[in-house]
Amino acid sequence: MTRYFTALTATLLVLLAFSAVKALGSCGEEIKSQRLSSCSEYLRDSSRFDESESGWREEFPRCCEELEQINEQCRCQALSQVTQQQMVQGREKQEMLRTAQSLTSLCRIPPQSCEIQLRGLNAFSV
Repeated sequence: MTRYFTALTATLLVLLAFSAVKALGSCGEEIKSQRLSSCSEYLRDSSRFDESESGWREEFPRCCEELEQINEQCRCQALSQVTQQQMVQGREKQEMLRTAQSLTSLCRIPPQSCEIQLRGLNAFSV
């Protein structure tokens, strides 16, 4: 009986590992199929520190809608890709990174925060 449960547990762990790998692999396809243009514009515009630039206010709800269309397990990866594409110079990099990491929380959708790693910056999670 103990061998049966051990074998069953091992089988379940293997199946769980395969499903996790499959889910991560499918994120790439899902992200490609979703256009995150509003999130891209929101991240760019909201990190500019320009009081006259208010386009980000219009893009924010659209960005949240775009993120809701993406599988929860893929949202942080999608935000990481968008952030990498939108990186700008100077202090705006840190601001954009902070905004991207907290965007799911601001949209009130899971996960609460994303750890985003970018080349040339230390990653942190808010």
